[in-house]
Amino acid sequence: MNILRLPATEILKKYECCNLSPVEVIKQTIKQIKDKNKQLNAFSLIIDEDILLKQAKLSEERWKNNNPIGKLDGIPTTIKDGYDIAGYPTKHGSLLLKDVEPAKEDSPSVALLRDAGAIFIGKTTLPEHGTRGVTESPLTGITKNPFDSSKTSGGSSGGAAVAAATNMGLLHLAGDAGGSIRIPASFCGVYGIKPSYGFVPRKDPSLLSHFASIGTIVKYVEDAALMLDIISPKFNIDDYIEYKFSKNKQVNIAFAPTINDTYVAKDITKSVCNTAKKLTNIANIEEIKLNIPNLVECFNAHWIAAAKLYISKIEPDKLKLVDKYIIEWSKKELDLLNYTKYEVIRKNIKQQMNELLAKYDALILPTTPITAFDTGINAPTLPNGEEWQDWTPFTFPANLSGLPAASVPCGFDKDKMPIGLQIISAYSKDALVLAISKFLENT
Repeated sequence: MNILRLPATEILKKYECCNLSPVEVIKQTIKQIKDKNKQLNAFSLIIDEDILLKQAKLSEERWKNNNPIGKLDGIPTTIKDGYDIAGYPTKHGSLLLKDVEPAKEDSPSVALLRDAGAIFIGKTTLPEHGTRGVTESPLTGITKNPFDSSKTSGGSSGGAAVAAATNMGLLHLAGDAGGSIRIPASFCGVYGIKPSYGFVPRKDPSLLSHFASIGTIVKYVEDAALMLDIISPKFNIDDYIEYKFSKNKQVNIAFAPTINDTYVAKDITKSVCNTAKKLTNIANIEEIKLNIPNLVECFNAHWIAAAKLYISKIEPDKLKLVDKYIIEWSKKELDLLNYTKYEVIRKNIKQQMNELLAKYDALILPTTPITAFDTGINAPTLPNGEEWQDWTPFTFPANLSGLPAASVPCGFDKDKMPIGLQIISAYSKDALVLAISKFLENT
């Protein structure tokens, strides 16, 4: 039996009964990384084998003595390379940080995982500062899809999604400011959840930090709940565990096949519709036409501002080291008046989403309108042959509104590439997102 295919929750039960050792789990994880990572490129840093085995041995002794230091003692965990692990550099996928000094302390979420006993096995790849929907960077190169290595993993948490899909670790810390958890989760056939804004502590605020949430990519919904219980002081796992669906207490779910009449591939529409039908056992499903005015323009305006700010801090002779797509975004026109206008629009979008989710308990829709496309490009092409720069609009509303959102695997297209269904709920209803996700995982 490949023990790495088990949920972390099951492995922890085996630790508790001394039916499985953290040493064996770490050894298998190391082997899996050696077997898979060279081809897929999910890691920007892999922690030394001797260090991992030493930590695993200490964990084994604690479990034998019935004295684990926390709920995750001995669980192999990865950290996206946008967050700090004390003693190791955080390079953000940037050549500008190639020789950066090791971090002096953990990021807040990383510290919580460490206190719970997680064993950090490495740092996962991302595009430069998480600014693209694919995971390709000047520093680490291309992270490839485990279902077809000629296809992208998605981004920006592509390394985490690939690691989850290929059992290179059990829990994977990631972040999402525009779909960076949900897009790669969808492309790689795994589960990813972006919690409500502010649920997970973070440091170093940025121009986009009010869009961003730290979350997780895993294989199993219960592992996501376990991890959120550790990293989010505002999340109560009992709310998820005790959530019960019944015919007498059905939830009301809005189903939007698309947003703003955006093109959706036929295989995705079919798969998402079939999955929505499964929810009729626990929910009243109402198909809606969802139009969100200026959605893409609003999101893009904020990313243009962030790119301009980033580039403004870099010396001219160092610009050649920066990802060309960041430079392109920084050159797009945006003045203060228009930025202010789009801030107002963002608040209007937030109000629209809040009103929608006051009427319905949840919203479901495709995570992405297409499945994974070829590596080496920043955007796919539409059926008419045009390059589709704004191919990720379905993930934007949750970020602009600070709402919890998850991507659940829901089938495959004709080329056997994974498809994801997105679940969004009202602020702080993370447990409901997880509960609906778990129902779909079990059906």
